[in-house]
Amino acid sequence: TRQASIENFRIHRDLFRFAPIGIIRTALDGRILDGNAAFAEMLGYADFQELCFHTKSNITNLYEDPQARIRLLEHLAATSAALHIESRWQKKDRTFFDCRLHVRTARNETAGVAYLEGFVEDISRQKDIEKALQQSVEQYRSVFENTGTATIIIENDTTVSLANERFVALSGYSKTELEGKIQWPVFVAKTEDREKMLRYHVSRRRGDGNAPIEYEFTLKDKHGMLKDVF
Repeated sequence: TRQASIENFRIHRDLFRFAPIGIIRTALDGRILDGNAAFAEMLGYADFQELCFHTKSNITNLYEDPQARIRLLEHLAATSAALHIESRWQKKDRTFFDCRLHVRTARNETAGVAYLEGFVEDISRQKDIEKALQQSVEQYRSVFENTGTATIIIENDTTVSLANERFVALSGYSKTELEGKIQWPVFVAKTEDREKMLRYHVSRRRGDGNAPIEYEFTLKDKHGMLKDVF
């Protein structure tokens, strides 16, 4: 019925307008046809009308790299599947932010392209966190490598997950041979030391607090040579 059609239209209109994710519809030539409030706010605009005014109603003006729009169109021309990519767009204050785009092609009655519909997520905070984590990892690795002491990190099953260059030199194994492949008891030459150190290992993993943090043992390297270490 006509009333049902009107109600259905209203529901879909409200879903578009009030969706928490940014939604944008554009023509193939880049003209902005429609968008929701979340999209405008994501870019720092008061409303969708202000966004259209500042961008001259052309989506290409938002891209940090305008060629990215061309590559997007080329991809969509080659397949009917939706496209999921990351991009960088410019905000009202002229800063750039990272976003994730999910773009689909809407077809008309003759199977031609009616418009492109994009769903946009602001992932700039996620990128900042990833960058900070990467910096922390790099700083940790620098300390790990330059501590001046042969050092390894071991897993619950005693497998060596990381080894620094000093330990590589001490053991005679390469990192490729060590990491993820060798269990550290292999390096302990004496049975009594090995049994004792395994007990310490289990105790530390349980958090008992009873295992000493310093002890001496005889290390056996790749070539069977024995070395007293502390």
